[in-house]
Amino acid sequence: MKTNGRKEGYKVVSVSRRGKYWSWLAWDSPGSVQYKKNVPAKPHLQCGPLCVFSNPEAAKRWAERSNLIFKCFYKPSKGRTVFVPRGWQVKNVARLPNYTVLADEVIITGEAILRRDK
Repeated sequence: MKTNGRKEGYKVVSVSRRGKYWSWLAWDSPGSVQYKKNVPAKPHLQCGPLCVFSNPEAAKRWAERSNLIFKCFYKPSKGRTVFVPRGWQVKNVARLPNYTVLADEVIITGEAILRRDK
C-alpha cells in the first residue's frame, strides 16, 4: 500500500453484531464512523478529527473487552479537539489518553493485532 505521506498508527474499533467495524467509543452515536479494511475513513462534518494511537501498547491499554486493534495509516490533522459522545463534549487532545494523535483520514489494514476478550 502506498502511504502517500500517511503515518503508521493503531486504531481501536468496536465490532457490531453484523461484523462491521465502528468507531470504538461512539459506535451507536450520530458521529460514528464505519471502518473497512484498506478504505479511507473520514470524520463526519462538524465532528472533528478521528483518534488514532501512535503506540501499540497505549492502544492495548485503552482497548476494552471485545475491541479490536488494527494497524493503520493516517493523515495527521491540524485539529486540536475532538467530540466525545458522553454529552458531546469537546475535548482537547491534551486531555485524551497518552499517545493519541488526531487524524483527518484513517485506513485500517490487515488483520487485527489484538482482540481483547477477557
